[in-house]
Amino acid sequence: HTGLASLPIDIPKTRLVIQSNPNIYFMILDIPEMDDQELGLKIVAGLENATYLGSQPFGEVYRQYACWDAVWLPPLSQKNQHASYRVQLALAYAVARPLIAPRGLTFSPAPYQFYYHSPDESLDFIRQFDRFTMDTTVLNRYLASWSQAGRLQQLLKYADSATQEIFIPRPDFNITPPSITKPSTWNKNRDESLETLKCGLVVNTLDKGGLEEFVAQLALGLPTHNIETIVICNQEGGTIADSLKEKGVRVYLTQGNEVMIRQALLGENPNILITHLVDNSTLDIAYGLGIPIVEIVQNSYVWFDNDAWQTERKRSRYFTHVVATSQNTLRYYAKWNNALNQDWMTVIPNCIDIDRIQVVDRNLARQKLGIEQDEFLFLTLASYAPAKNQLGLLTAFDRVAASYPQARLWCVGNIADPVYHQKVIDHWERIPAKDKIRLEDFRTDISNLLSAVDAFVLDSVYEGWSLAATEALIAGLPLIHSDCGSAEELVGAEGERGIIVPNPVSAPINLNNELVNRFSPVLEKVNTQALVNAMEQIIEERNLWLARKDQIRTHAAQEFSFENALDAYARLFNKILNG
Repeated sequence: HTGLASLPIDIPKTRLVIQSNPNIYFMILDIPEMDDQELGLKIVAGLENATYLGSQPFGEVYRQYACWDAVWLPPLSQKNQHASYRVQLALAYAVARPLIAPRGLTFSPAPYQFYYHSPDESLDFIRQFDRFTMDTTVLNRYLASWSQAGRLQQLLKYADSATQEIFIPRPDFNITPPSITKPSTWNKNRDESLETLKCGLVVNTLDKGGLEEFVAQLALGLPTHNIETIVICNQEGGTIADSLKEKGVRVYLTQGNEVMIRQALLGENPNILITHLVDNSTLDIAYGLGIPIVEIVQNSYVWFDNDAWQTERKRSRYFTHVVATSQNTLRYYAKWNNALNQDWMTVIPNCIDIDRIQVVDRNLARQKLGIEQDEFLFLTLASYAPAKNQLGLLTAFDRVAASYPQARLWCVGNIADPVYHQKVIDHWERIPAKDKIRLEDFRTDISNLLSAVDAFVLDSVYEGWSLAATEALIAGLPLIHSDCGSAEELVGAEGERGIIVPNPVSAPINLNNELVNRFSPVLEKVNTQALVNAMEQIIEERNLWLARKDQIRTHAAQEFSFENALDAYARLFNKILNG
């Protein structure tokens, strides 16, 4: 509920957020004398899950307010909109609902706030929040403190204190202040008498996802290297947080409360922190306590605009060290964040638990999946999202299938972007090779799939470190990997384990959000013919890659096991703590 005429709403991003969240219904209310009916109708035009309800006075009793699960501030084209944000925060508190606001604003330290990256981050997380757990006494106190009477009362307190300081002489208490000494930094160096280090893992959410799985692996794996772990979750927990608790890991859910974050750090006294894109306030607390901070960069931050990179440069001033998950990721981050010395960056691959992939007999796996023995099957495991570029992959495979009738393609992954997923389906229905392609949702029988197929293909625009491609190597499969993320490390400098094709959009170092968005709906990508050539070459060399299967599997098990990553983190921690 806001005055559309006075709020610089970013219309394309706002519409994209609404389109990307089809399970959420959006109501937009305007305010008299600040309204813009044309703009309101433009925002919701053609959208089934949004409506513009016209102009109504702000802050009165409405049935619409009772229907809401949250108050939402849409993406803005200008960042200095603190007043508009505070109005929405007051409304949220008045109707006892949480506020969802885009990152990039100047936020007040207040409870029951959630932030999102616009336009690509899903708002589905709000469905996990039970608004009936909100403490209304906290909301009422906050509203009272920011009312006119509350502000006046606070101002009078300050004026009273200032008046007493100026006009009332201070008595002589005969107290001599101690000499000024420079405070020592708390917990700067490791106590060599301690056999075990303590590492704090700090994340925003801990429900489901690749990042969350990685954090869980660190939390459970580092203790095998005499590094005790705790987890601090700034916003909300979930499935993985609950699983870690059941396995004995201490997990702190702080809901973004700075007091709770500080108390957790003081109580646990960790020697070092691992962080993942947490906010500056958390970093500032840890930095003030003298705790070394190791930031993990999981991906090339292609979606960052200039403002986001400016924020990232400010964040990086808190870092003692940065770990990137691949050489591509390191190069990209170092180029765009010139505030950080590249000598303070290290590459440690995410790697995987190799026991997760149990390779079975190829013929039996094919029989179970209904795959003919003479078919050549390509597999891609990737979420349906523009960055994974299934549109470009289908375009290339359609040409391959025209020359190689035995070729087949399976695309398997969760539906991260329903709008994009529908585009992939629409494209699939139009191409001649439709009957040779299977589009599937998430599957659990990954070991069986990897045992049955002939090659793994990943045509992503950007990645950090592809765990799916790593799992394919554990199964002994050759890779076709676009130039991004972990392509160099996985495929090998001489193509020992497959073929690297050019990036679908641009050289990885030059990628940005504008380029990615421009090429996202394009079917014919920059690398389409190179991808066709690579897939045809792999088919022609089928017997060669079958002969290399054990060699690929052995190399992957030695180089990409999660134990290697744990060893690397343990060495890095000791190096940092020993100066």
